[in-house]
Amino acid sequence: ESKPMKDKTKYSPLSKFPEAVFDYTLDVPSEIDVAKLLEPLSKIKIKEIKHNKIVDVYKHASDRKSVTMRTTFFSAEKTLEGEFIKESEAKIINSLEKAGFLLKQG
Repeated sequence: ESKPMKDKTKYSPLSKFPEAVFDYTLDVPSEIDVAKLLEPLSKIKIKEIKHNKIVDVYKHASDRKSVTMRTTFFSAEKTLEGEFIKESEAKIINSLEKAGFLLKQG
């Protein structure tokens, strides 16, 4: 006789505070492995960054490609202020530029 399986699903309440999403597109050489674009972001010390991910890759006819990325900010304790988010976005852009990855223009 078999025992019924126990339900191991864990539930957590929905947060009262919203996430903030920052989408941006980088213009990089075609030979760059897109995973390399995540490396400078992993070094940024902002605890409110929930995750960074690659959303889309568009290869141009030339030797370039556009890579759209998304950074999600979140705090379980409070709503993040606009000024904090703007400062964090600037840190992300600066980190990427220092690594040689520039935002797509126009």
